Parts: sequence; structure tokens; C-alpha cells
Amino acid sequence: QLRKYIHDPSHVNESDHLEVKENLTVEATSVRVEDRMVKQLRGKEIPLLKVIWGGATPESATWELEEKMKASYPFLFASGNFEDEISKRRGEL
Repeated sequence: QLRKYIHDPSHVNESDHLEVKENLTVEATSVRVEDRMVKQLRGKEIPLLKVIWGGATPESATWELEEKMKASYPFLFASGNFEDEISKRRGEL
């Protein structure tokens, strides 16, 4: 059986300042590009990047369109050829 909660000020978790949008969402920031893959469809190829996200939430990874990421987060690609860095992590070079 559940007991009634007794309020204790030490139970309050302080969080960092979050910027919440009008639609009550929080924007995650991209941390780094982890991997690159080209998805083969019947008539075309789709370049994808595995992006590690951080910010308010713990780190998570998603596959995103490469051209969308280059347009939205150009600083991730400013350091030169990121494909060489990915290959080094995989041990291909």
C-alpha cells in the first residue's frame, strides 16, 4: 500500500537553467559526429551521420541526414575532414 508523501526540502533536485520553447520542448545540442553511413535505396543513396546529442538529457545517438546536419550545425564540420576521424576510430586507416 502507498503511503502519503511527507514534503522534505532536501528532496528537491536543482537543475541547470533550461530554455523551454512555447510548445514546451527543449532543444538538444549536438556534441559530435560518431559515424557515417550511406543508405542504399533502389534509385538513390542517402548519406547519414550518427550524431551524439547532449544538453539537458543524457547523451543519446540518432541517425540524421548529412545535408541537414551540415546546414544546421556547420561547426561540426569546420575542423576539416571528419570522415578521416571516423575511420581512425574504427581502425580503418
